[in-house]
Amino acid sequence: MRHKATWMLTAFLLIGTAILAISPAADNPRTRIVQQQSPPKTIHVADLQRRKIIGWLGRPLGEIVLIEGVVAKPSLSKEHSGATLLNVHSVNGHKLRKTPVFQFDPWLAELKKPKTGERFRYTGYETGGFRGMPARAFEFVPPVATTGFHFETSFVILRDENAPKKHQVQGPFGTSPQKNPASRRAKQNETKWQSAHPKWDEMRILLGKSIGSKEVLSFAKRYRLKRYAKFTSGGFSNTSEFPFSLLFEKLRIHRVVVVVDRNPRNLWPNGPVYRQKLPYGIKPTDTAEVVIRRVGKPSGKPDRNFVHYEGLGLSFVFDRDTHKLREIDLGVPKKPPAKSQSK
Repeated sequence: MRHKATWMLTAFLLIGTAILAISPAADNPRTRIVQQQSPPKTIHVADLQRRKIIGWLGRPLGEIVLIEGVVAKPSLSKEHSGATLLNVHSVNGHKLRKTPVFQFDPWLAELKKPKTGERFRYTGYETGGFRGMPARAFEFVPPVATTGFHFETSFVILRDENAPKKHQVQGPFGTSPQKNPASRRAKQNETKWQSAHPKWDEMRILLGKSIGSKEVLSFAKRYRLKRYAKFTSGGFSNTSEFPFSLLFEKLRIHRVVVVVDRNPRNLWPNGPVYRQKLPYGIKPTDTAEVVIRRVGKPSGKPDRNFVHYEGLGLSFVFDRDTHKLREIDLGVPKKPPAKSQSK
């Protein structure tokens, strides 16, 4: 019996040693400590141009999706103080395992804000960016109340799918193709609005102006533009009546977006388009090749969908289906670097 017990003990020891020998390194406590102490992985900004970023909704940032859920109770945290919070339960009809929370962030200011406990169905997209300030920044500037430097996403609402159908246009998620009353009015009053559209120079002179300046406020009032904002960025628009929007950063107008044509397959196919004379003799039917011939050599490498002129502060956006001009963006022209004077 004693020899048998000794043999069994030896066998157990050999088996235990073998198991420890073939165990993966990740199960070794010492290895786990080293892994925990290793520096965080980094990603180069160039990779963001080549790879898609998956957001909290499980879909790439910038992808148009349909979200459904329930409006949450008001939060007591400073981060969400006074904000309307959306608990998202499903995306494109697929239920989520975890419930991400987003603030109510509509693209159009006239979109009705939901009440606590209401169910919502919104078409839009998740976007993201860095917020806050690095801790060491306050070694160089006076401290202010802010959050730490971090990446944060938000959901931009393009349309309320629970709104009455008569107020909607054809969308990508099965909305019945009914004409929008605003679109019918736009067609009926196109001649009147054409004469009411501002001339090109009237919009260009707003670039760089403070959003509280007399010129910007007068322009916004004249065209009934509604303001929307997030921190010091936002814009003025009235897309149901006029085909131009003013965008601002750091409380100054930095860009004017002018729609010159629309594709019937787009989210807002029957909206108004700009009818005043375009610069350089450009026409809405022009392609990128025609624009380059009219304006000249662009900045950087052009393609069929986008042509940019840094020195003129002009960007031309073309429809991906027809390759015809769809939008012109006015920006602040970049001044050429001053030439150094040789002695």
